[in-house]
Amino acid sequence: MAALLSLNASLLAIALAVGVLLQSFGPRWVQSIFSAVSLDSPRDVAAVLASLAAAMVLHELGHLITAITLNFEILGASFGPFRLQRLHGKQAVHLSGKRLFDCSVSALPRSMEYWRARMMLVVASGPAATLLAGVLSVCALVPGEPRGWAAIFWSSFAQFNFFIFLLGLIPNGNKALLRNDATLFLALKRNAQEAQEMRLYHQAAQLTIAGLRPCDYSGRFLRELAEWTGGADTNMLIAKTMTEWAIDCGDLSLADVWDRQALAQSLNCEPRQRNSVLAASACFDVLFRNDPAAARAKFAEVKFDSLFPPSFSYRARAACLLAGGGAARVPAQIIRAQYALPLGINYYNFERMLLEKLHLKALSLLPAGQTTCCTSHAI
Repeated sequence: MAALLSLNASLLAIALAVGVLLQSFGPRWVQSIFSAVSLDSPRDVAAVLASLAAAMVLHELGHLITAITLNFEILGASFGPFRLQRLHGKQAVHLSGKRLFDCSVSALPRSMEYWRARMMLVVASGPAATLLAGVLSVCALVPGEPRGWAAIFWSSFAQFNFFIFLLGLIPNGNKALLRNDATLFLALKRNAQEAQEMRLYHQAAQLTIAGLRPCDYSGRFLRELAEWTGGADTNMLIAKTMTEWAIDCGDLSLADVWDRQALAQSLNCEPRQRNSVLAASACFDVLFRNDPAAARAKFAEVKFDSLFPPSFSYRARAACLLAGGGAARVPAQIIRAQYALPLGINYYNFERMLLEKLHLKALSLLPAGQTTCCTSHAI
C-alpha cells in the first residue's frame, strides 16, 4: 500500500485538469487556496516539499493504523530513499536513490479470517485519511487566513491531498507496475482472479511469517501453489516457496526446476525482489549444482547490503566466497549468519542446514592441513 502509486500521464493529466478548472472557475475560497502557493524562495519550496511529505505520510498512516488494528503483520515501510524491513525481531534500514518520492507500508494479515473484508478496509483507509486531511487543511486555511510559510504549507497540503485522493479513486489498470488503491479495492470487492491471487500470495508469505520449516508445509496448499499461474510477483514467490520445500525434502531435481522458474519470473519483478532471487539461485549453484561459474555470474549482480534478513545476507556472502575460491574465509560469514538467526523459530533449522552444507563444502575445498581463517572480510 503506497501513496502516489503509478502516477501515469493520463491520471496526472486528469488531476491537473480538474485543478486548473477549480482554480479558474471554482468558488472564491477554492481559488484563494490555489493562489496562495508560491515558489519564489527556498523557504517557499521547503514549505511545498514539507506539505508533500506530510500528505504522503498521512495517507500511509491511514493504511498503517487500520492494518495494526485488524491484526496485520507490519513487514516494512519506506519514505523517500529510506526503507525499513523487519522480520522475526530483526530490522534493517536500506538506502536507495531510485524512489525519492515513494512512501509505502508493507503489511500482511496474520490470519485469513474475514480476509477480504479486512483487506478492503485497509486499502480504503488510505484514501479516507487523505480526504480527512484535505478537509481539515481547508478548515485551517479558510477562517484563520494564515500568511507566509504557513499559508504556503497549508495551501500545498490541501492541494496534494486533493491530487492524491483523486488519483487514488481512478483505477490505474493491469499494466501499471504498482496497482493503486482503487484497483485493489475493486478487485477485492468483485472477488476476481486478482483477489484470489492476492489471497494466495498472502498465504504463501504467511508461511515465512509463521516460521514454518519448508518440509512441514501442507501438501494440499503446496498443490494449490504448484497449479496457480498469475502475475510475476506471485509466480516468483510461489517458485521460491516450492524451491525451499523441495530442497528441504531432498528432491534436488524438482528444486532445480523451481529455482530456474523463480529466476525467470524475477525478471519482471522489482529490483529488490530480483536481487533476493538472484542471491538464492547463486547459493543453489554453489551448494547443489556444483557450478561456481554460474554462481559468480549471478553474484556479480547481487547487492549484498540490500539482502534481508541478515542471516541470508551472510549466507550469500559465504557462498560468493566459496564460488570465488575463498574457502578459507567462508567460516567467518557462516558464524555471522548463525549469530543472526533468531532462536525458537522452526524455519531457521532449514537455514542452519544450508549453512552446515556450506561449511562442509568449504572444508572439503581446503588443502590438507590448512586452517580456516575466521577473520571477517568484506566482499
